[in-house]
Amino acid sequence: MSNDRNSSSPAWYWYLLGSMSALIMGLSAFVISFNFMSGQVPLLIAVACALSGLLLNTALYWRDSAHKLNRFVELIRTDPSFLLRVDSLLNMGAAACVGFLAIRSYSDQMALLPAIAAKVVPLHSLIVLFSIANSVSTFVLFYDMDASATTTLQKETQTNQQGFWRQSMKRIHAFLVDRLQRPIKHHVADVIGTAQSIMFSLTNLCCVHQVLTLYMPMFPLLNIGIATTLATALVLSEIDFNTEEMRKLVDATPQRGVNHPRWRDMLLTMVGLNAFANGWIALGDFAMLPQPARWSIVSIGSLVSFAVMRNLAADISELLENFSLNRSRYLPSDTDSLKRLCNGAVKLATCAGGLYLLEPTVLMSALAVQPVTTFALLALFSYQAAPVVHNITHMAKSYCLSLYDNAVATNGSKHPLSSLLWANNGPKAEKVISGSGSALLSRSSVREGSSTNSHGY
Repeated sequence: MSNDRNSSSPAWYWYLLGSMSALIMGLSAFVISFNFMSGQVPLLIAVACALSGLLLNTALYWRDSAHKLNRFVELIRTDPSFLLRVDSLLNMGAAACVGFLAIRSYSDQMALLPAIAAKVVPLHSLIVLFSIANSVSTFVLFYDMDASATTTLQKETQTNQQGFWRQSMKRIHAFLVDRLQRPIKHHVADVIGTAQSIMFSLTNLCCVHQVLTLYMPMFPLLNIGIATTLATALVLSEIDFNTEEMRKLVDATPQRGVNHPRWRDMLLTMVGLNAFANGWIALGDFAMLPQPARWSIVSIGSLVSFAVMRNLAADISELLENFSLNRSRYLPSDTDSLKRLCNGAVKLATCAGGLYLLEPTVLMSALAVQPVTTFALLALFSYQAAPVVHNITHMAKSYCLSLYDNAVATNGSKHPLSSLLWANNGPKAEKVISGSGSALLSRSSVREGSSTNSHGY
């Protein structure tokens, strides 16, 4: 593999984005679990369950995240209309629900911080940023449609347009026959999976309505309509997945086990703790229910969560025991791309710290206490951020010019706009950066950006 540029291994910046998304998802899982468990169970159990959720969800979202992001972007470039399909819209609604759930949980926990924290930390901005990242990561990393599945869907769509109603009736008939012929244990699994989906959607319904009411109190009916729509999308997208996993559990479907005993007990314990946390999340704001009903909801939520997450223990064990064979699922395979990833992470951290330092209250406090250190940090931030700003500007201008030239070429013009604007730039006019992630973080903007983009996918 050379520079992670072949088709089997994504470019390094996809690994960077994937790891960042995974870390945000893990942190959100910690906050959400702790928010709904605190005050309901002992503090030690709440912290243990939240930490298990952080580690497991980080590993779950990090696994193959670079490959999924790469394929998702390629799919948008080749067929952006797939975002308007019913299954895509349902998954978007479900992801939006998870984002509102994160906003609610972050807000509840941030409200418990000392008042001085709000003056030195942009809490509201961080809450919104992390919640949006949570929502986008949920959609992109869980809604993973490869090219073959897309081609199949396109063929089915073209075929069904010729006899839509006939095909629909055949599918409904096949669905009913399939349900009637299933054994009793599958019906029990369907009931349990459906109950978990409904309760989790009700929790999200309450969170979405509370957040919307906080931001738009003058539109109560609109808030109810949006919350109901998103919760409906969530329950429709969750039912099939949860019921299928429960059927596998009641069928005792053989699962890949954890081979090494030193990891088995620890990983299965973490899966169990995370499942217990998800049971309390499913209970949500219905803690006022009678104790039998409350523990029934928690038990059902925990059982479904365990059925869904039980394979993750085997995946983590496989990574730890055969890291060299599974490294490309989490990190770049070659040393050069790994160095680029680390360099990009350092630059992003520096830019994030510089933006935080530019916040007026933080800047004034820092200048009053440590003026020399503050100026040094600002200089470092400017040094790291200047190439990024330059590349973003250059990429945006190049992209706009290419769009204009394509439109002009369609009309038969011999003098495209870019030839006039780039007339005095010599050979640099041929080096157009189309927007790859590596260009944003490279210091030699034009040369490295163009070379990376030529092999990035």
